[in-house]
Amino acid sequence: MKSKLIFYLFVFSVLILIFQIVNSNRVMEDQQSRLIEKEEKIQRLQQRYKKLQSSYEQQVYFRFRDTPALQKQFGTENTDSLQAWIENKIFSLNKSPNKLKDIFLEKEGKYFFEKIKLLNDRWLIALYSNGTVKKESLLSFAIDQNNALILRPLAQ
Repeated sequence: MKSKLIFYLFVFSVLILIFQIVNSNRVMEDQQSRLIEKEEKIQRLQQRYKKLQSSYEQQVYFRFRDTPALQKQFGTENTDSLQAWIENKIFSLNKSPNKLKDIFLEKEGKYFFEKIKLLNDRWLIALYSNGTVKKESLLSFAIDQNNALILRPLAQ
């Protein structure tokens, strides 16, 4: 009886051992396949990041803060505050639509700035609308001795 009990315990131990080996093999294969999938996903994301990075660098090639003339005149630290000042001055023109009629050379309606993009120390692109019609214009700007902003359309 004792020998049968030991035999059954031995068989049971062998079965558990076989189960553990098979199960750990399956878990290892599953983890390996997940690891391969993650590595492939990482490679795809890295390639996408490189494409987006090069696209971004091409799009921001003309940046207001990187304009050499501005950096000489105001320094690299002050270009952000200068950009904010210019944008505030331009958007404050929305309060006087008659000035905007002269700038945009529009005959009808009241137009307002919606968005602007400063290209460099002389030009900006403006998106303006009267609520229904949206238009874009390339504007030249300058700052005179009295710190007044002068806007002139370059193209219509």
